[in-house]
Amino acid sequence: MFVQIINFYLLLQILNGCRSKCDCEDPLQQCQDTNGLLNDDMNLCKWNAIEAIMGKDLTDKMRQGKNFTGNLDLTEMNSTLNKYGCEFIAPALAEMTGLKELDFDSCDIDDVGYRYLAPALAKMTGLKTLGLEANNLGNGDEDGRGIIWASDLAELEGLETLILDENSINDNDCEKLAPSLKKMKGLKELSISDNNISYTGLKYLVDNLIELEELEKLDLQLNVFGDTGYRYLADNLKKMKSLTILDISYDSNYISKQSKEYLEKKWEESGKNKDDLKLIFIK
Repeated sequence: MFVQIINFYLLLQILNGCRSKCDCEDPLQQCQDTNGLLNDDMNLCKWNAIEAIMGKDLTDKMRQGKNFTGNLDLTEMNSTLNKYGCEFIAPALAEMTGLKELDFDSCDIDDVGYRYLAPALAKMTGLKTLGLEANNLGNGDEDGRGIIWASDLAELEGLETLILDENSINDNDCEKLAPSLKKMKGLKELSISDNNISYTGLKYLVDNLIELEELEKLDLQLNVFGDTGYRYLADNLKKMKSLTILDISYDSNYISKQSKEYLEKKWEESGKNKDDLKLIFIK
């Protein structure tokens, strides 16, 4: 917390310096002078602000813009990023259209923070992997309206791997999230483990995931589906033609022996190899 306060104070000092040079409402935008050319002072100011949040190494990568085609790992930037930092770095991320993998693991981003990032992510047409695990993206427990960023996720049509583990996502969130997942036609791997999803939320997910013809791996461990949820999943396995890995290695709810055997049976009946079923029950 102390580090976060110091960095945020530094950021405010930088922005105050920006405002003294420019009348723009948003001091982080790339201001232009009367000739339509980039104002060097303002551009420097923007990057100073980003460096105050991200540090020099990550900022140097972001400065490359569309020329950076590797992976950007922002893991555990929770002391400086969070929803406020997302607002500041989003314009720079929008320029990184060649990015292949972006990881926000443990960055303390909530649903508001993601809304700042969403327009930038939509421009990353080459993005294949997005990691959002261990944040605070779930919103259903607060007011029942579900996550507000779900519709933005649908813009990532070229995404192949999406990780949403440990986000307090519940049934209300799944109701909003599932239709967006259905639009991600190239999705091959979805991990949504260690959340608060019961049978109701699982049903929302399954009813939409069956539309994804390329989905190969599904990680659902550490939720609370119960026997009813697992049987519903089992009954729809045949519709998930490309699915070869189903991970329910751990579960937060009791699963009966009968449900385990039923799921295994339906897996084989759907024409899948039993050896490809990553199914380990700890109870």
